Amino acid sequence: MKKILFIIFTIMFIFSFTLPVIAQTEPQPIQTATTQEEPSIRIKILDVLLIRPICVVGSTISTAAYLAISPIAFVMGLGEEALETMVKEPWQFTSCRYVGDFNNYKEHCFRD
Repeated sequence: MKKILFIIFTIMFIFSFTLPVIAQTEPQPIQTATTQEEPSIRIKILDVLLIRPICVVGSTISTAAYLAISPIAFVMGLGEEALETMVKEPWQFTSCRYVGDFNNYKEHCFRD
């Protein structure tokens, strides 16, 4: 039990130093391609069978870390930026993009 608490506090300690840096970076605008060729079937299969499951795990871990540090982030005034960076963007990459396409996202996937 002590080991688990130590790991959790270590992660929170690391995020307390990296969160202000993450919050100060400007988000990159989502680019829409007008003429882009279709991804190959190999890329699509790789995306569905390997990349998306890994992204689901990573998004879940990021969301759990956000829940753990959210009280501290809101006290520091970084709550909205942390929510955007640690919850919305990972889930958007996981579920709001076309299969095999890693740069273009579906419009209005999440409602604000």
